[in-house]
Amino acid sequence: MRRSFAAVTGAIVLALGAVAIALPSGLGAQTGGGSIFDRDFMFGKPRATLSFNMGYGMARAASDLFEQFDTLLTLSRRDFDSPVVSGALSFYLNDRVDLSLQVGFSRSESWSEYVDWVEDLGDGREAPIEQRTRFTRVPTTASLLYYPVDRGRRISRFAWVPTRWSPYVGVGLGRVYYSFQQNGDFVDFVDHSIFKGHFGSTGYAWTGHTLAGAQFALSAQVILSAEGRYSWANAELDRQHFRDFQPIDLSGFQLTAGMGIRF
Repeated sequence: MRRSFAAVTGAIVLALGAVAIALPSGLGAQTGGGSIFDRDFMFGKPRATLSFNMGYGMARAASDLFEQFDTLLTLSRRDFDSPVVSGALSFYLNDRVDLSLQVGFSRSESWSEYVDWVEDLGDGREAPIEQRTRFTRVPTTASLLYYPVDRGRRISRFAWVPTRWSPYVGVGLGRVYYSFQQNGDFVDFVDHSIFKGHFGSTGYAWTGHTLAGAQFALSAQVILSAEGRYSWANAELDRQHFRDFQPIDLSGFQLTAGMGIRF
């Protein structure tokens, strides 16, 4: 499922590039009516952009909790990669800078079993000792986006014409909610018995990120966008279930694409 979603995301990004190439070399002003796709100007500069994005996130998963899973269970770090969806509201501060407020969501879910342990069912029969692991992250962030070139120009006192495409870079910070839940059968390494159990931890942590992307104008109001973002975060684990572990690593890279409306 995750590989299929990654393929879809790649196709979206390639489609954005194709759209950008197919757009006319310049966007001229039109004074006629019609839908937002028929007008290449706005009456004044945009004040904000509302956008929706989707893509794929790759978890760094570098803390000792993930290392233990990689050793004991049939879980690898790539099992914590997942689809990503997000929504953002960006405020136009000036020709080169936006303030972007964003909420995202990602969740991985994987089945696993112990590598070196099986359950003895008797009569020479054995069964795997299985678990389900769910890893959720919900970041709420604020970013400053810098555009090295102007995103449009005035052609009169009131009319504003967008440029064909606008690259940008940015930095930001915020808070991320996480939930790590594991259910199934486990081995007690004291007496080697097998028991059903649930181990979980939830909480919040500060997060920081850097990003780079580009916007492609379909009209003055409608844009397509593609963005890469790397985030850093780690959070304390529930000491009842994970008292001997370091903070959980919430960092990772994501690639997203989507559509936005300027207004």
